[in-house]
Amino acid sequence: MLVQNVAPGAAARLGLSYEALHPKHPGPVVCDISGYGDDGPYRDRKAYDLLIQSEAGFLNVTGTPDKPAKAGCSVADIAVGMCMPAARSSRPCLSARAPTRASKHVTPGTVRAAALA
Repeated sequence: MLVQNVAPGAAARLGLSYEALHPKHPGPVVCDISGYGDDGPYRDRKAYDLLIQSEAGFLNVTGTPDKPAKAGCSVADIAVGMCMPAARSSRPCLSARAPTRASKHVTPGTVRAAALA
């Protein structure tokens, strides 16, 4: 099982993409966490916690209307691990593949997780 949250394309450059691993290791579960998911116009953009907090609306509920403030901890990064498939889909994938050893590819997006948290 591989869970990664590096810049878009970095895992592929390191030979750690699902496409690179699957032929060599027929049963991998790979969870590629990205800021904006694996499709759509922002899929290749890097994402930082403060940027995600802003885009997901967190800055509207912290601080004051005149002076928004970021949350004290990295809530967007935490949200993707707790609320999205990074945590929830990878483990069932491991259980589901046990009889067949079938591989799985999970691709959660941090903005989606933060918006749902």
